Amino acid sequence: DEFIKVKFKDLTTPQDYQEVYMLLKTRIDRAIKEINETSVPPGELKLWYIYNMGIIAKTSDATIGFDLAGSYVYPSLANLGGYVDMLLISHTHGDHFDKNVIMKAKEHGATIIIPDGKVRVDHFGLTPFIVKDPSGMDMLDAIKQLGIDTSGLTAIKPNETINVKGVSVTAFSGEHRAPDESNVESIYDTPVEWYYVNLSGFG
Repeated sequence: DEFIKVKFKDLTTPQDYQEVYMLLKTRIDRAIKEINETSVPPGELKLWYIYNMGIIAKTSDATIGFDLAGSYVYPSLANLGGYVDMLLISHTHGDHFDKNVIMKAKEHGATIIIPDGKVRVDHFGLTPFIVKDPSGMDMLDAIKQLGIDTSGLTAIKPNETINVKGVSVTAFSGEHRAPDESNVESIYDTPVEWYYVNLSGFG
């Protein structure tokens, strides 16, 4: 897998890669089982770290996923979308935005929240990227161009607050650039939002 090759540059043998895959498989399978079986008492919060930037937070009221992605490494990770009531996505890069997770979340009836903004779809090689463009289209229209049904997706702007299923979400503007990049005209310059979430009194 190219992602693993990049992230784990010191791995040199097929056995090394297999060990990394098995580690991810074991952790994700365990998380899926625990999230499904765990009953959280009122007034408590349970957190799971999933993969890359993925987190799931569960209370007695709701289960929320943040940036759940990585089915390209281990396909069963997509099943996590079936356990969340809300999925928040900080930006549309593939290590935070996973079509397979979104599809599972939609099947489960989850609310899916993404950043809003004017954008266009650029193609770098075979990979499409959504980048900022003041004269471009709305985010949901760009996501449709990626072949994703946008029903169930809600795009919110910075400083906007929404309340869904008793959960309050406020978006704040962020920025995504390569570490050495001064020119924002690139695949990295996509709408990014951080979220303040109030879940059962936990914020």
